[in-house]
Formats: sequence, C-alpha cells, structure tokens
Amino acid sequence: MKTRAHFVFWVAAMVVPAVLVMSGLIAYIAWEHRAAADARYLERVRAMSIAVDTELEGSIRVLRALSLAPEIDLRHPELFIERLGRYQSTQPLWTVIALGDTGWKNVVAVGRGGLMARRPAIEPRTLMQIAQTKKPSVSALIRTDERHYETQVTVPVIRDGAMTGILMVSIDPKAWLELLNEYPSIPGATMVLLDQDGAIIARTLNHETWVGTRPSGTFRQSWRDTMEGTSRSKGLEGQPFYSAYSRSSRTGWTLATGIPAESVDEGLGRKLFIAAGAAIVSICIAVLLAFFFARRLEAGA
Repeated sequence: MKTRAHFVFWVAAMVVPAVLVMSGLIAYIAWEHRAAADARYLERVRAMSIAVDTELEGSIRVLRALSLAPEIDLRHPELFIERLGRYQSTQPLWTVIALGDTGWKNVVAVGRGGLMARRPAIEPRTLMQIAQTKKPSVSALIRTDERHYETQVTVPVIRDGAMTGILMVSIDPKAWLELLNEYPSIPGATMVLLDQDGAIIARTLNHETWVGTRPSGTFRQSWRDTMEGTSRSKGLEGQPFYSAYSRSSRTGWTLATGIPAESVDEGLGRKLFIAAGAAIVSICIAVLLAFFFARRLEAGA
C-alpha cells in the first residue's frame, strides 16, 4: 500500500509539471507558427500594395506632365490626338487615354487601335471629386457594359489656377491581373485587388468569375475596420484561408492574399507531432522515475 501511495505521489510530482510544461510548449509552438505565417503574408501584401500604388502614381505623373503641355486647346481637343496617341503607346497598362472639357462633353479619346469614335464615359463620382479638389483621382471599378469593367485615373488640366479640362486613362482589370501574376507568389496563394467599395478588380484565382463581385463574411468586415491586418476567413470557393490585407491610404484600394489553411497547418502539424512525441517520451520517463523512487523509498523503509 505504501508503494502505491509513494508511486502516486511521485507521479503527481513529476508527471503533472511535465504535462503542464509540454502543453504550454505545444501551445506556444502553434501560436508562434501562425504568428510567423501572418507576419510573412502581411509583409507580402504590403509590398504588393506598394507595387500597385507605384503603377498608379506613375500614370498620374505622366498625365500631369501631359497636362502641362502648352499646346493643349480645350476648344479644339482634336488637335491633340497625335500627342495622346504617342503617350498611349508608351503605357502598357492603359487601354484608353482621353482629353475633355470640365463637363466631359467635348472629348477626344485614343485607344490601342487608334482614335475612338465613341466618347468614353467617366465615373460621375470621379468627375465630381476632381471638380471639387482639382487633384488627381483614382476611381473605383466601373462597369461600362454587361461584360466589361475598367478603372480610371484622372488628372485635371490647370491654367492660371483654374481647371480647364480633364485627362483620363482607363485601365482594364486584366492589366491589374497581369501585374499581380508578375510577382512571385506563395504556392497555392490567391491574390486579390479590391477597390474603395470592396469590389474585386483582379483575382489570381477564377478572375473572370469573380471580377466585380464583393467578398462577404469576416474578411469583408476586417478590411473595412482597419488599414491592414490578418484573419482567418473562407474563400469565395468555400475553402478556409489564412488571409492578410493592406489598404492604400492614397487610393483606398486593398491588396489581399489568401493561403489555404491546410498548407499552412501542414508545417504546424509536423512541429506539433514532434513536440507531442517528445511530451510522451518525457511523461514515460517521469512515470518510470516515479516508480523507481517509490520503490527506493519502500525499500528504505
């Protein structure tokens, strides 16, 4: 009876602390693995957000330089068509470049195929914003017809402190998709570019299916509340994701990524398996030591 009592005592003295320590270690390993993954993914979307901002800023700089051309005559914008065409040919992102008056009534536009007969529409919200601020503007995703979307960058033409016209370029979502695909990505990861309202501009997985739609659920609420962060969310196809996002303070666009949870947790599973194995071995050793000390005490008694 004494041996059993001593055995129970030593088991409690050795095994319980070992179990507590190993449980804490396993919890820490899981937390550290996920925290490191979140940090990596957040750093990536920050870099991609900067890349998108850089492209937009580049377009704005080019349009600003063009707006300063002394030969711009808003009474006869057609005289500026050749100059517009030369600029259009140097910018692979641009689908259309247009020059018009402040009311966007007298407009000329040049596309990749040359002079356009139809006047391109400009988003009313963008037209109002540029009229109020007299500063460059980046639009949300615009649906021009049933099958076509675009984004627009507009720059005012300023003369003697007054806005006399507008320069506008439209950029197809596929151009943004190509930009996202140019950068190395984590295997299995999905990159998505959202506009100010949360509409999908480009998505590296099933782009044609989801362009123009808005993500829902926990991810939508997360990116609306903060400028950047990480979360666990469900992808549009229903798969669980580790997500990270970063919203540009300049444009309001958001760059986000989703990594399948199974690929992230696969590495964690190996770490936890090793830690659990070490815990089992430690507990077994503790039990053997408890039994050994209990027998020694019994023999000494």
